[in-house]
Amino acid sequence: MSVTDSFVAEYREALDRYLGGTGEAALSSAYEIGRSMLAAGLGILDLVSLHEQVVASIGPVRPTEDMTGSFLMESLSPFEISYRSVDEANAALRRLNELLEAEVGRVAHALHDQAGSILATATLELDMAAKELLPAGHQRLASVRRLLDETGEQLRHLSHELRPTILDDLGLHPALEFLAQGFEQRSGLEVIVCGQLRQRLPVAAEIAIYRIAHEALNNAIRHGGGALVITISLEELAAGARCVIADNGTGFDVESVLEGGGSRGLGLLGMCERANAVGGSCSISSQPGQGTQIDVIVPLHCAVPAE
Repeated sequence: MSVTDSFVAEYREALDRYLGGTGEAALSSAYEIGRSMLAAGLGILDLVSLHEQVVASIGPVRPTEDMTGSFLMESLSPFEISYRSVDEANAALRRLNELLEAEVGRVAHALHDQAGSILATATLELDMAAKELLPAGHQRLASVRRLLDETGEQLRHLSHELRPTILDDLGLHPALEFLAQGFEQRSGLEVIVCGQLRQRLPVAAEIAIYRIAHEALNNAIRHGGGALVITISLEELAAGARCVIADNGTGFDVESVLEGGGSRGLGLLGMCERANAVGGSCSISSQPGQGTQIDVIVPLHCAVPAE
């Protein structure tokens, strides 16, 4: 017996009561049946099919659609409420991502301008101090200056990774190449970016893919267990774009990590939420010893939350 069949008798009884004139009490039962079917993982088509099955079995004198339509609509109400809640949650998530992007932009600006200015001032002071020292002390100051220059370069790179102007100016592929270059320099891993998009995606979709790729690279470095190569591939689809981030690391049990929570589990959930927020999807495939693959699909047109 299917899950749908288990609701047939209950639906038939409630519909009979409604047709017999019990009115609101029977409609309340219709709502509860719809809620139970939703909780059981059934969909709207399952409910409509069940309704048609019950109506067809009533007998030679079948009720009209007007008589049964209100009952069906009431049983569908929990599905409508559920879908409305999902839409509202996605709209809230989009707004939250917008706020986070604004905050990340502020931090990136502070790193680039304020911290960069402090380092530049420190370098000038160091050069002035070097003029007052004997030649023997110049070598030590020169090594300090190199450290300051390296720190400044790292800060500039990090600020661009946080909010890459190259993403706004040139698009997703150049931004991902810039991201890959920075991770290669810091980790020693090989990061390959391949594929191309002929047209620009919506800003929100490009940011979502960039952030997911950034998190995936961080995970590969922290948890990859010796991954040697990470590949980021782009593919244009009829109604959007696909980005696949794959590594040849040790892999992991996705289900156990998600169930266990922790920062890694939250990071994986965050990837999926970013994709969902722009109307896309994100699937994570991995097994111990078999590497990891993250598959992101985003639509060409992203829904924009109402103001």
